[in-house]
Amino acid sequence: DAGVGMARAMGVKALDKQGHILPPGGGALSELDRFDVSDIYPGLFTSEIIALCDVDTLLYGEKGASAIFGPQKGATAAHVDFLDKSLRRFSNVIEAQLGLKVGDVLGGGAAGGLGAGLKAFCGAELQGGFAVISETLGLPNLLDGADFVLTGEGSLDSQTHSGKGAYGVSRLSKEKGVPFVVAIVGSNKLSVGDSVSLGIDQVVSLSELACENDMVNSDTLRMVDLATKKALELFDGIKKK
Repeated sequence: DAGVGMARAMGVKALDKQGHILPPGGGALSELDRFDVSDIYPGLFTSEIIALCDVDTLLYGEKGASAIFGPQKGATAAHVDFLDKSLRRFSNVIEAQLGLKVGDVLGGGAAGGLGAGLKAFCGAELQGGFAVISETLGLPNLLDGADFVLTGEGSLDSQTHSGKGAYGVSRLSKEKGVPFVVAIVGSNKLSVGDSVSLGIDQVVSLSELACENDMVNSDTLRMVDLATKKALELFDGIKKK
């Protein structure tokens, strides 16, 4: 919903042409005419806000929030098209009313467009989350001399390379000369070649493990344990070679 729910919690009202407050949800933005910001929380204007984005996805378009994330959440092609037009409407209203262009901001489409909303309503600076957290943790130094790195992600798919943590870890690992990187994921939608191109040597999928071991999704902790053991076995096999 482009962060409109967040904005509502801070006193912003999303209105249609008749001045009625829009209901929650991204679809409602198709009727958006303007925002009433007269009651916005004043502390926003005395605060520096930095938003860490896990992806560099744009707000709308072929590489926008609806197209990238919608199908993951069960949206049909028609839903994606409708939501994309709603986000375009949001962007146009923000530009007309506030003089801000949020449609082409990297990270604007993160979290369903929350990145764009944070920039529009809070004046936030959007930064890549992995870069900031990696530097804070001193991850590059931790990887020096490592033989084996485990990383993880809910799903490996077409958006992983857009700034997701697993891609950041694997890319940095390869830059540091780590010979073997394994990703433990909920589901894997990438080919072996695609995974390797991201710097991931092997992928262990929980969904595949569940099928192999006649388990159900509620056995997540047990599946992660099995996945880790399998990753270690793969590493031992590489060492023996």
